[in-house]
Amino acid sequence: MKIAIDIGHVNRSGATGLYGLEEHETASTIAESLRLLLRKAGHIANIFDFPTLGNDEELARVARAINEGYYDLSISLHFDSASSPGPHGAHVCYLSERGKVVAQCVADHLAALLPGRAETVQRRPGLYILKHTVPPAILCECGFGTSPQDAAILRDQPDAIARAIAKGIADYTSRHA
Repeated sequence: MKIAIDIGHVNRSGATGLYGLEEHETASTIAESLRLLLRKAGHIANIFDFPTLGNDEELARVARAINEGYYDLSISLHFDSASSPGPHGAHVCYLSERGKVVAQCVADHLAALLPGRAETVQRRPGLYILKHTVPPAILCECGFGTSPQDAAILRDQPDAIARAIAKGIADYTSRHA
């Protein structure tokens, strides 16, 4: 399977969290680990990141690169933030029906690592990267950077987040691809 990994947001434009967490930097760390895990599993996995562009231009460039590259799946990596430390937990967003199947497979593992969300899978038609990519696409919100428990995992165990996502992709490919 050919998999695109999108690092959410350009430098210093995404969410921030505890311990100096910054969304682009954290997503970059998770993406590198995920790319290696997916390649080890036999997939072609490439990271898309245009950190010097503005957000709108970067989103358009990523979507275009994914579509022109004829990928089978697109994964966008992010984390949430809140005005208080209470909200926590991961969830996975999708738009298409095939995306929903992938999202559920990934959410089963990601939400087990980062529990707390009532809805671990959400249909989100307004998200640009989900709306403008041809292959099934998911957007992983890997917890809340403002939650002490999630932030500790984002900071200290980004490889565990990548492993959870990779396990979800393995579940999807063994059952549906």
